[in-house]
Amino acid sequence: MVCFYADWCGACHQWMPALEILAKNDPNVNLVKIDIVKWGNPVATQHKVNREPRVLIYDRQGRQVGTPTHQFPKIVKFVDGALRKRS
Repeated sequence: MVCFYADWCGACHQWMPALEILAKNDPNVNLVKIDIVKWGNPVATQHKVNREPRVLIYDRQGRQVGTPTHQFPKIVKFVDGALRKRS
């Protein structure tokens, strides 16, 4: 999981503990947190980040799973799907 967040984002503060638990409960799940300080910076532009929190899910082969989302139930679904692809 790659989570784009901002320190000033209230939703990000609500979500981060749940994302961290997802990663902590399964050794096959990693969480990378990227603080978007400025809109339009190269990383935000490359990943088309236009709101926070924005989470991208990748499988073991580095392919993005599902569509970028800021909806927590979809994140869980995409993580589950990525984990199933490993077997």
